[in-house]
Amino acid sequence: MSLISYKYYDEVIGLGRHCQLAWYLRKRRLSEKRHIFDNMVSNNLNSVCNLIENEFKGFFDYSNIKKLEFNDWNSFTVKDESTGITSFHDFSRDLDKESHQLFIEEKKIYINNLFESIKHKDSLLFVRVNNYFEPLEQTIRLLEILRSLRKDKKFDLYVFQECDFVEKVIGIPNIFMFYDKKWDWNPEMQWHGSI
Repeated sequence: MSLISYKYYDEVIGLGRHCQLAWYLRKRRLSEKRHIFDNMVSNNLNSVCNLIENEFKGFFDYSNIKKLEFNDWNSFTVKDESTGITSFHDFSRDLDKESHQLFIEEKKIYINNLFESIKHKDSLLFVRVNNYFEPLEQTIRLLEILRSLRKDKKFDLYVFQECDFVEKVIGIPNIFMFYDKKWDWNPEMQWHGSI
């Protein structure tokens, strides 16, 4: 049984750290929509928090991006140097101003969808896979940003992270930390949070 089946959510939104999360959510039919962080690697939660808080201002500005290499997914790997966020699947042809503009137009749709869902959906689940070294304070910051955007609407934040502090979130509303090296929704995994 999936942990997500314990509660009902109008929408499940992946907040990265890597594209495998988006693949997993679609595979399990937990998310049918595409979201802004789906094809991205966002190893730094602080950058994700800043982007959401600032409504993605400066996100992948042409002056801040760097083409890294052609990858195994028949795409160019492109990094936003200002945030550290990397795209692996969005640039199937060389990086030029035209392909960049198409990328930005597509991502604006996902950004608008994110904020529309945050504003209008009655019940949301946000899911994030953190690096093992991500400090708890950044996860709490993300929670506070989501609270300020959601106002009084219901939401939960599931965070998968291999760390020693997952039990520190017990009693904090809306957050569930899962300690699991594979970050899979395994019914046997340890989880911590308030119900």
